[in-house]
Amino acid sequence: SCEKLNTIKLPSSLELIDRYAFTSCVSLKEVTIPKKTVLNGSFSRCTGLKTVYLNNAVIGMESFRDCTSLNKVVLSNSVTDLGMYAFGGCSALTEITIPASVEVIETNAFDGCSMLKTVKFLGNAPEIQFNAFKRVVATVNYPFTAWGWADKINNDYGGTLTWIPKCFNDHVNDGGTVTVPPTCTEEGLMTFACVNCGE
Repeated sequence: SCEKLNTIKLPSSLELIDRYAFTSCVSLKEVTIPKKTVLNGSFSRCTGLKTVYLNNAVIGMESFRDCTSLNKVVLSNSVTDLGMYAFGGCSALTEITIPASVEVIETNAFDGCSMLKTVKFLGNAPEIQFNAFKRVVATVNYPFTAWGWADKINNDYGGTLTWIPKCFNDHVNDGGTVTVPPTCTEEGLMTFACVNCGE
């Protein structure tokens, strides 16, 4: 039993953490996964786990399933695959940023993340499989100029998703609008918005 385990340090050479290796380690609070490590159902039901830093490529099936206290997930630019039920049942997770490196979000990856309200994609559209966001009600931001999103935003991924294009750091200035006219003693005020996303 690992119920009293509250910290682990994983070597950078570690290649695989297989199924149930740390399942139900309920005292574990934070985990950092090395770059070379593949996860496969490794930390499911770690109900005390709050923060994970993922520097690896593959977040395999059920890696963090039912980690009900997990509220911070940091995905590095090394991550390519979010597996089936990878974060299923992570009911404390409120937001997630998907880096441009992610190529596939598998079936039910975020199923039951009932508090997930914001999903932010940073790159081209990955493959998003059936029910990837089942039982999720969230706003999804995606890059306005990135490739492949037109074919994704009208699909059903099992939840209620509101898709909003964003320019992030690539806004196109609209030239400005005078909101307070200048006077003899005051400069006045102009507001600016992006012609693409309106921000």
